[in-house]
Amino acid sequence: VRNPYGATQPGEIQMWFTVRDFDDAVDRVRIAGGVVVELNAHDSGREAVCTDDQGVVFKLSEPAPGSDTAR
Repeated sequence: VRNPYGATQPGEIQMWFTVRDFDDAVDRVRIAGGVVVELNAHDSGREAVCTDDQGVVFKLSEPAPGSDTAR
């Protein structure tokens, strides 16, 4: 079965956090010593690929207004 959210390796876990204020969340990652590796904008919203200060990868997501995932 194809994963519509990207490929993972066996045993790999992807951590996604949905945020209400994307710009603030990105700033907080940087303030805490993390790195924003990549910023993306899609019709469904914005995402940031980040690493924390230990190198752990996680993603932030802000759904676009009116998208199925916006709450």
